Amino acid sequence: MLSASFLLLYSASQLLVSNQQEEIQPQGNKVAAAPLHNHIFEYMAKDQYSYEFCKLRNPAKQLRILKINGGGIAIDHPIECEPVQRESKGGRNEYVALSWCWGPRDQIDKESSIRITHNNKNYAFPVPGTLLSALKVLRLFEITELWVDAICIDQQNVEEKNNQVPLMSMIYGEAKSVYIWLGKDEGDGKMAFNFIRNGILNLQRFDQLIKDTPQEDEWNSVKQLMTREYFSRRRIVQEVALAKQAFLLYGENQITWLDFADAISLFNSIETRTRILSENMKSVRDFGHVPEFFGDVAALPATHLVEVTNNIFRRHSDGKREALLSLESLVSTFTAFSSSEARDTIYALLAIARDTSPQTGMHKVLDMAKMKKFKDMRHAYRLFEFVVGHLEERTEGKAYRVDYNRPISDVFVEFVDFAIRRSDGPKALDILCRPWAPDPDDLRESDPKHGLWR
Repeated sequence: MLSASFLLLYSASQLLVSNQQEEIQPQGNKVAAAPLHNHIFEYMAKDQYSYEFCKLRNPAKQLRILKINGGGIAIDHPIECEPVQRESKGGRNEYVALSWCWGPRDQIDKESSIRITHNNKNYAFPVPGTLLSALKVLRLFEITELWVDAICIDQQNVEEKNNQVPLMSMIYGEAKSVYIWLGKDEGDGKMAFNFIRNGILNLQRFDQLIKDTPQEDEWNSVKQLMTREYFSRRRIVQEVALAKQAFLLYGENQITWLDFADAISLFNSIETRTRILSENMKSVRDFGHVPEFFGDVAALPATHLVEVTNNIFRRHSDGKREALLSLESLVSTFTAFSSSEARDTIYALLAIARDTSPQTGMHKVLDMAKMKKFKDMRHAYRLFEFVVGHLEERTEGKAYRVDYNRPISDVFVEFVDFAIRRSDGPKALDILCRPWAPDPDDLRESDPKHGLWR
């Protein structure tokens, strides 16, 4: 039982925090959280959160949404939240989805834990430092309902992951908006975003902007922005392409994806065609008089992402989207985008392929068959094959199984078989000659878990 002195101490800290919150305006001045409150937060949230507290009854049809408390509160205040279950379809979606770069998985410690509440008790949940920073900025912008993979999916439960990954098209496509987290502002984020809005996209003075004395710091800030690690990750291609609307966050700086994409496309077009910006930068001593300062702009990660996401879907007037590229084309084309999970070489693109429909394994159908007491399980398999085949005849998308338990080599063999069967004519075997698969030796060196090769 808690002592009376502790209860008195806790009550005093809550009153102090409450008084702080009354003085804080949404998105306003940042007030540091009280050290006393931080101390008690650590004391009360020492137990680790368990996904059993919010277990998905049907992970193929349900998802967790994170409800964040204290919108607009001081950015240094600990994150307090509560996961709730939602049906994957139906109802009005008020959540936003976060697109971010995991980075090294070993950069998680209790210093970057958040507090999750369950039945009025607080639990600690460790998250990467970069995600903690993102959550604090989103809360500052008064985002109260969020879907983020690292928290809303039990990453240690492969069965749940197999069921949730096929829902990515719905999760990102039905979210009210998608926020793209580029990380903490390293000093040039505000300059880059302002220059995009007021410089590059100001078409009335753009010609003058590129011909006059170069604004070298501004152009350099845009180049640094375009090389952020986020833009080179494979999974974010679908997350950006599926979004109804998207916003980039670089620290507390924000810009719409449409403005960013337009600016990058214009920058790429001018520099690739004329090299005028590199010529201007060559005269700047602070940047070393480098003759090709920007290099191949078309090859920069951000440029590549902008160009490919512009060509994945055809948008119709009724708001519906039509996928344009086959899975084989996506996997073969997006080799510049990397993935820390080798199976995501394929799985990360299923939601945006023209000819696939992600699905979980057959086990769900078989479980239903057992519930209906099939005397012969062969009847269950035949029923499954008949239903899937019947649906495939009427749709272009073929059901594609997601299974992170399978050996990587089996996942790749299945993809090659799929590509050959879906191709016609003399080019059916082209996939065998294309360098789309990651090198097995590189995978083993980067992560011993990737040694699942037959």
